[in-house]
Amino acid sequence: MAKEIYKPDRLRILFIPRDNAGCGFYRMMVPANELKKQDLADVRLRDVWTWEDVEWAHIVVVQRQSEQQAFESIEQAQAMGKKIVYEIDDLLQGVEPNNPAFSYWSPMGPNLGRALNLMRKCNAMQVSTPRLRNEYSLWNKNISVLPNYLDKTVWSTDNWTDEEWKEFYERKNDDIIRIGWVGAHSHYYDLQVVEQIITKLCKKYTNVHFCLMGYWGESKQGPNLFRELVPSTTVCSHCQEGGQFEKIPGADLLYYPKKLRQAAFDIAIAPLIETGFNEAKSDVKIKEYAALGIPVVASGVGPYRESVQQGYTGFLASTGKDWFDALEKLIKDKELRLRLGKNNYEWYKRNTIDTHIHDWLNFYYRVVSYQRIW
Repeated sequence: MAKEIYKPDRLRILFIPRDNAGCGFYRMMVPANELKKQDLADVRLRDVWTWEDVEWAHIVVVQRQSEQQAFESIEQAQAMGKKIVYEIDDLLQGVEPNNPAFSYWSPMGPNLGRALNLMRKCNAMQVSTPRLRNEYSLWNKNISVLPNYLDKTVWSTDNWTDEEWKEFYERKNDDIIRIGWVGAHSHYYDLQVVEQIITKLCKKYTNVHFCLMGYWGESKQGPNLFRELVPSTTVCSHCQEGGQFEKIPGADLLYYPKKLRQAAFDIAIAPLIETGFNEAKSDVKIKEYAALGIPVVASGVGPYRESVQQGYTGFLASTGKDWFDALEKLIKDKELRLRLGKNNYEWYKRNTIDTHIHDWLNFYYRVVSYQRIW
């Protein structure tokens, strides 16, 4: 007679995020909050291990652990009968030397090796893309792909004031066509993909502005990006500088959706150079733009090939000509921008965390049912 698999009627899950930045937010806080919101499981979210929480939990989800003491913590928790899931959203082995995180994840240092060994010790892993599953299957066979999703309540406009809507519509209808990008300074080389394309388009169309939100193009590796954009008599309402290059400050994650919407992009771009690290990234940037109903032009690289529907929600670009032609087509055709933006928003509505949270819950129940093989 087969041994009965233990499955608690109500799961108790302890999430320990690495930080409260992008990875911690999307990979840990968003699903944890949705599980609580739909009352699907008992959830605790902590920034450090506490044995009171571990004893309470059936399953512990840890993010990007690499410290030596994590080995003892995981072993002790497993000795208490707890299942441990290792959460990772990046290809650590593929971090390039020009990435600010390279000094931490360099193969010459101890952190990468420790992280990989910790993955091996855990009962299971969760990742955001199939490429990451394939890469990390050498260290752990029990891997589930749980894509990044947005929380539609965070991205809603229910709490917008009349004044905020007024400012948004004034910017949206000021006859300027805004091509926008948002991200961090680790994307310096990705932005170089489109630097000359954006420059040529701004010279050709004086009503086109390029909006850079968060990271303003400065880097230790080189001079400012987009420095050759044609100056004009307009003044950017954010940075109070003249020209077609608008610099928009970043915002904390909880305020970021509103800040991004207020930027009033007409077209969004998502350039990526083709590297192993980028091929393993998720499509969360496309989903953010889609949540605002913005058409996207993106590099034809791993995370974007399936999320951007060619000619329907946006365009994929592999060459400089692809980029120029796609952006010019959207600049010249307002109806096309609106149609593709609407289609992109409809795609986003099918890809929010509330409609996919059961995938996460079912994975955690499977992990709890894993039997140790001696």
